[in-house]
Amino acid sequence: MHFEARELTTYASPVHTGDLVVGEYYFQLTFIDDDMCIPSMNTVVYIGQDIMPGDARQFYFQDADSYVDGMRISDGDNSGITLHCCDENSLNNVFEFEHALEGLMRCSLRRKNDKPAGKRSST
Repeated sequence: MHFEARELTTYASPVHTGDLVVGEYYFQLTFIDDDMCIPSMNTVVYIGQDIMPGDARQFYFQDADSYVDGMRISDGDNSGITLHCCDENSLNNVFEFEHALEGLMRCSLRRKNDKPAGKRSST
């Protein structure tokens, strides 16, 4: 098996608000340590903007598991749904697949180069 080589940027490329598509899958990539060597990734589905009364530029994501199971926030019973809401300044950890993959690749390189101690982040 061969994976195509690519040049990685040194920075993350999160999704832009204008590129979000309702019903598309996105990936929340965060790191739980200061060295950014212990990743945590969550798959979510973009379900729309300003869904709740009084919202102003709020972007909503639903957990992928409940979405695949056919649960929708419009159904009324939201007990099995996990929603993630953020404003446009908080989308810095939401990526399209290829950019999330590149984030994991950068993490892999850090892990090989830095031999992380796994110090937990304070944030």
